Amino acid sequence: MNPNRGANKLPKISVVIPAFNESAMLPFCLKAINQQDYKGDIEVIVVDNASTDETAEIAKSFNAKVQYEPRHGVVFARRAGFKAASGGIIASTDADTIVPKNWISLIELALRDKQYSGVVGAYKLCNVNSPSKRLAQILIPFFRTIDLLLGAHFAGANFAVYKKAYEGVGGFKTEFITGEDLDLSYRLRKSGYKLKVAYSIRVKTSARRLNEGLWDTLINYVIKNWVSLVFFHHPYLQKLSVVREEPSEIEETVGL
Repeated sequence: MNPNRGANKLPKISVVIPAFNESAMLPFCLKAINQQDYKGDIEVIVVDNASTDETAEIAKSFNAKVQYEPRHGVVFARRAGFKAASGGIIASTDADTIVPKNWISLIELALRDKQYSGVVGAYKLCNVNSPSKRLAQILIPFFRTIDLLLGAHFAGANFAVYKKAYEGVGGFKTEFITGEDLDLSYRLRKSGYKLKVAYSIRVKTSARRLNEGLWDTLINYVIKNWVSLVFFHHPYLQKLSVVREEPSEIEETVGL
């Protein structure tokens, strides 16, 4: 960490990364976070969600704080990380995601306007196979447009929120096995908090789930689950299959 960080009174920002058996992608995620140009204090928290690989050891090797969460599920992991965070602003990303070097600086700049309690970012899918790429080029802009018209929602790979606002609405609801991020943004807006949409804050995230099962992901995860969350405020899916990268996929994913 930069010893001069914090000298100019910039807010401390905590970065929470849920991780279950993410030894393949986590090093690239943490390397990108350690290369941030932000001059304030950064706290990096990797939540080891009962991994059976070297996830925790890798996190420690990058000087990240490791928070153990024995209950499987991203909502439990993300909630544990947010509870452990000491920064006034908490940024969320995923272990299969690579952020730009000015990611935290852009988040702080977006939230410098005190009328906003959180910021909604965007993402680009990496290593997308040909069928998935063609659909993604159509669907992602479509869903972003609809989402924006409905008020915009958090995506776990790229959002940030003031800790006081997060705690003010009771944090993540653990019954949301999927869509805990979307539900949080819905409840923030319902409670009167404003969220800033900043699609210029863009990260790269793995397309592994789309590549693994295109139509199942499209119909159940993207359409049915999204509609259920946005319009009925409960998840359609109650369980997600575990999809992880093969070593041969990593270089291409990181290089995009």
